[in-house]
Amino acid sequence: MAANEGGCLITQSMIVAMRVNVRFTLSWHCYAQFSRLGTSTGYGWSVSLRLQLSLVRVDQPPMTTNMLTWPEIEAQRASGRLVRWLPSPRMQIEAGWRCLYMLKSVHDAFDARPWPSTQPLSPTIEKQRRQTMRAVLGRYVTGKGLNYGADMKELGSRTADAKFTGFWEFRSQPPQEETRLFGFFARPGAFVATSFKGRGSFGGINHPSWFAERQHGEQEWRDLFGAKAYMTSPWPVRIKMELKAYLDREDD
Repeated sequence: MAANEGGCLITQSMIVAMRVNVRFTLSWHCYAQFSRLGTSTGYGWSVSLRLQLSLVRVDQPPMTTNMLTWPEIEAQRASGRLVRWLPSPRMQIEAGWRCLYMLKSVHDAFDARPWPSTQPLSPTIEKQRRQTMRAVLGRYVTGKGLNYGADMKELGSRTADAKFTGFWEFRSQPPQEETRLFGFFARPGAFVATSFKGRGSFGGINHPSWFAERQHGEQEWRDLFGAKAYMTSPWPVRIKMELKAYLDREDD
């Protein structure tokens, strides 16, 4: 189904997902049997397993086709406003690798030492902190698996908070202070980072500082790409198939 809004083609997408229900029962029983020949008793365990499969239609919110093309993104890189990050500057880029672009200011902050922190860190902990985040980003770039929720996530997807739609973060993990690389997917397999901060810069999960960061990212996007859209569908992102829609690179 398609409609036209503001000159952009809007399409309604639909996903058919498989729902699996498993019921496992473990029970203990004992019995006594009486007859003319006497009485017998016994006891034991019994196990039962019930598996039910069903197909579920999942309607997605409208998806805009007004996404950036690869040449449009690369034009911003050629101008110096974006930097393509690689795990090592000497790495040879392979076909099909995902792209991680950073605003020039974000790339400078990512390369600087020390990283933003609200607590003093020893050189050893600071090194571990950098290695943890670089490992996550390296897996993204080279097409390896990522743990949704631990390595990256779309803010607001878990609670279906629409004001965060399309806004993502890559995450480093404890014990050292966590870091966050925020941004948007310009197209499948092309992430544009708009800010980089320590977790200590934010309050609790419902603190307004998170939405303020999203608004800052939105402005950075508009300054860079104007009215061009970032990816906002499928949403919310909760299953592997929905995550793959953002990660799996598509060429023009």
